[in-house]
Parts: sequence; structure tokens; C-alpha cells
Amino acid sequence: MNPTTISLTLLSLSPFILASPMPLPADPPPTSPAPPTTKPKTSTTTYHQLKLPDPQNWNAGKSLFPGRVMAGYHEDYEKFTKDSWSKYMLQKCQESEGCGSADAYSAINSGTPKVRVWFGYTYSGGATTEKDFVRGPGVEDSVVWTMDS
Repeated sequence: MNPTTISLTLLSLSPFILASPMPLPADPPPTSPAPPTTKPKTSTTTYHQLKLPDPQNWNAGKSLFPGRVMAGYHEDYEKFTKDSWSKYMLQKCQESEGCGSADAYSAINSGTPKVRVWFGYTYSGGATTEKDFVRGPGVEDSVVWTMDS
């Protein structure tokens, strides 16, 4: 199963203007490409599940979203269970250098058709606490993983 990755890109609209041409640096010597790896990179950081009060209708608050988002994922609701989606998101965090936390939850898609979909995000910036999450309308099945401090 390969969920779709949501790419978040920040665009700079400031053009660079040079008053006079600048010489380009000499080309660096060629290097050999790194050998291909067969396994994804896995962090040595350990994580635990953050216990949030019921009902499990939590998603990221303003302290995390969008500023600390590393990557976002979504997948059809029928393809995962709460447990398997949560473990998938933990794996994505473990594979991402600098990931401090990941969440997994289901919600109604804002596009069409209006169906329940799995969502998950990985976040940079260290461990998270309950204060970093808010209750969301239509959100269910929430699980949050955070790094051990």
C-alpha cells in the first residue's frame, strides 16, 4: 500500500536582481553517487503513543499545522484500520530525519466525494503534548505518536 503524499511547498515571490554579472564558481570535482539502499532510513529516536482524552477526535493545532508539517498523507478509509494506519504513520516518522511527532486520524474529505478518508502528518520540532492538538469536527480514530524526551 502506498498512500498518496501531500507535498507542501513554500514559494518565494521575491526575484533576485543582480546589478552586474558575477563569475560562477568552478565546477566541483565529480563524485560517485551513493550506493542504492534497499531499506528506508530508520531513525534511532524512540516514540510513544500520546494518550489523549476520549473521544478520539483530535488533530493538529496551530502550534503544529502548518508550520511544523514535514509531510502529509491520505488514503482510502477501507484500505486501513485505525491500528494499521497509526503504525504506518509511525513508520513514516521513524523514516524521516528530524521527525518529532506524527498523527493519524480519519475525517470527511473536503473535496468530492464527501467520504471518510485517512489522514496523517509528520511534524518536526521535537516532542509534542496534548496542548499541541485540538478537537476537530468530523475527526475520528485519532492516534498521536511523539518522540521520547
